[in-house]
Amino acid sequence: MPRQPRKRVCSPADFGRQVRELRLRRQLTQTALGKRAGLSYKFVGEIERGTGNPTLTTMGSLAAALGCDLADLVAIHDQRARVLPLADTARVEDAVRVLQSVFPGRRRPSERRRPSAS
Repeated sequence: MPRQPRKRVCSPADFGRQVRELRLRRQLTQTALGKRAGLSYKFVGEIERGTGNPTLTTMGSLAAALGCDLADLVAIHDQRARVLPLADTARVEDAVRVLQSVFPGRRRPSERRRPSAS
């Protein structure tokens, strides 16, 4: 019987790399990101180095502060595939629903209304 390939899951180091990459793309400092997410700049640094242990709520706060979905932060980017989800799509979508219930006023960037030009 052939061996099933193991699914790669998002490690703390992978998550931290994603946070750092998005933070730098948005030209934010760790201090600015921390203020937006309600975290200290020291904890943001720990998360980026993969030594911090953020809760799901903290991960959601970081995603909101970076203007992206949590799924974007926990996705594994691989040369062989474009994006591999954390474990499977259903679990990621469940996490997104939980975060949306915790942060009801937040919308995905694609769902945000653009101001009308007057």
